[in-house]
Amino acid sequence: MKAPGGGVETLGIQDVKAYGIFWKFISGFRIEMIALVAGYVFSFQVNDLHRVYEFKSFAWKKFKRLLIPCWFFSIFYFFMFLFTPDTGLYKCFETIISGAGHLWFLPMLFWCFICLWCIDRFKLSSFVFFVFLLFCSLIPELPIGFGFGKFPHFLFYCYLGYCMWSHNVWLEEKCTKNSIIISLLILYCALFIINRCYLSNLDLGDTIYMKIFGYGINSIVKLISSITGIFCVYLFVLKLVRKKNYVPSNFIIGASSLCYGMYVYHQSILKWLYLHTNVPTMVGSYLLPWVALLITVFLSYILTKLTLKFRFGRFLIG
Repeated sequence: MKAPGGGVETLGIQDVKAYGIFWKFISGFRIEMIALVAGYVFSFQVNDLHRVYEFKSFAWKKFKRLLIPCWFFSIFYFFMFLFTPDTGLYKCFETIISGAGHLWFLPMLFWCFICLWCIDRFKLSSFVFFVFLLFCSLIPELPIGFGFGKFPHFLFYCYLGYCMWSHNVWLEEKCTKNSIIISLLILYCALFIINRCYLSNLDLGDTIYMKIFGYGINSIVKLISSITGIFCVYLFVLKLVRKKNYVPSNFIIGASSLCYGMYVYHQSILKWLYLHTNVPTMVGSYLLPWVALLITVFLSYILTKLTLKFRFGRFLIG
């Protein structure tokens, strides 16, 4: 069985098909949406708060925020879960600087921010540029590290978020109707069913041309599905937060200050639970995801709070 979110294989535990379907359902846009939020917030900072970043200070800020925590926690992750006596020095170095485990997202996001800075500073934003990045997002993952392998795919979503903030008033006025949100949800469900029932089993032959064609079809459907899922969630949240007199609760404000630390810790805890404890066999297949979720959230919260009590910890995830 695989741990939800962790990609952890657990021997001796039966897979629950419903959990697998649900995980694939939300996986169609969840990581892309995090990248989009990064571009959305950056656009808010430069367009509404009128922050002017010089390249050197901006790059250094993101280096400290993303790369140093990535490398620090990757060392622990690597030697806890990935290291074997046969692991070479180069493989060790490459894995750590590229982000071990789930930390791969941080170097990739660093390069997205650098590109967003260039886009904003040199006024590269245009429809043609949007289409160019859209096609770049269809490029297969490249076999290179340090965030570059997945960078073309996620840069599009960062830029999409950048554009969405610039047009958030129009989106609120024109696109937050219940009929539009429900239509997007239905479309996302339809694309999910098409992909799961048809495209995942599509066999077009072994020729290179048919393989490229098949990859293109799958990639385009995934792209449309991701954008549809993102807009469905975004418009729903936008409709919610723009209600009159809406004020974020103290819980939401407090959680926002802890989410980075909980992201850093959560997969290590999941892997530990699934691979090095008897929790999977104790609770069984059906309860395991829920019990693991509760334990992971609780321990991630505790570790994050403890880390923030120290100056170096605040430097890393504060």
